[in-house]
Amino acid sequence: MISGDESRLRQMLLNLISNAMKFTPQGHVHVLVKRLAGDDGFCILRFEVSDSGIGITPAFREQIFSKFSQADPANSRRHGGSGLGLAIVKGLVELMGGSVDFESTLGKGSRFWCDLPFLVTQENPDTNSEQDKTDSEFIGKPSSSDLAQAKILVVDDSAANRLVTSEMLRRSGAIVLEANSGPDALKQLDAETIDLVLMDISMPGMDGIETTETLRKRGHRILPVIALTAQAGTEAKSQFQALGFDAFLPKPIHREALVATVEALIRGRRLPTLPQQSPGEETMVEALDQAALNRMGAEVGSDLLQHLINTFIDEAGQRRSAIAKAAEQRDYDSLQINAHALKSAASTFGANRLSAEAAALEHLSRTCDMPAINKAIALLQKEMDNALPQLQAYRAA
Repeated sequence: MISGDESRLRQMLLNLISNAMKFTPQGHVHVLVKRLAGDDGFCILRFEVSDSGIGITPAFREQIFSKFSQADPANSRRHGGSGLGLAIVKGLVELMGGSVDFESTLGKGSRFWCDLPFLVTQENPDTNSEQDKTDSEFIGKPSSSDLAQAKILVVDDSAANRLVTSEMLRRSGAIVLEANSGPDALKQLDAETIDLVLMDISMPGMDGIETTETLRKRGHRILPVIALTAQAGTEAKSQFQALGFDAFLPKPIHREALVATVEALIRGRRLPTLPQQSPGEETMVEALDQAALNRMGAEVGSDLLQHLINTFIDEAGQRRSAIAKAAEQRDYDSLQINAHALKSAASTFGANRLSAEAAALEHLSRTCDMPAINKAIALLQKEMDNALPQLQAYRAA
């Protein structure tokens, strides 16, 4: 028997497998494990994921494990996701004291492998030493939830929100695809067999309601679709059911409610009764709700939480620049879109005052009142200068 970090190993493999399936429109994905070296108390195992997918160009070899890198930017639109999964893999492998590498041929596929050290805690007398050194299929421990092998599409224009939701599902054994817009989601539904869709309601261009209406018209009549929204309560439930959704989840998303609702729809069970997510007055005025961050860390793991915080900080900076540019050009639609996305992501990461300032700007952007909008932007930037350093300090603690 061997001893190692099961949680990190599972997260690493789920990310590699999900990435391989995402970029393999047809063909195969193989997962293997083999022993490279070892003695009575120590061994090195190689975990390998290979596919017959689209492959990677040599020019992108050095950047492939960097955040947001993809071998072809167009693939982000066709296949969804930001490329952050491989950056997470690299981080997890390094935390386990291992190494990761890959080889790829454009148009023929890729092979990723991770070499990891393990302690040998008990010798198995029935194990043949020669067999230990040969390739064998890796059979993962079944997930404690019923999401194992379920293919789920997460649709959200916020990279930070999309990644949080996706990682919660992957930790429950699901295979997750991502889309950053309504049209992107429809393309993936045409190309993939999807078991369930998680749909953000407020997206620029084609929003979640229009996207769901369109996919129903295209023949996906029994495909479960869950609305992701800031609304809550009985009225919201009735409203979204009338619009063609099977269920809804209020933001910020909690893993327990997410997994229970997804399981119920996929397995044909009764939907769970969700607890009310109405934070008290004290929570609402905090610049940073550390309890929310602690809860997220428990749901996705502390190592992944650091990656998620980095993603949000990067996205917040991009939204800040986009808001300033939109105000300069008096582009009220862009102001509203970016303020809404920042409001939602800030709430997910417990930055409640930042979320409130973004909500105020979102509302004012509909009035076209530039003096009031400029004041709201100044307050938003001031709160961003307060909240983001606190997030960085939390991440470093």
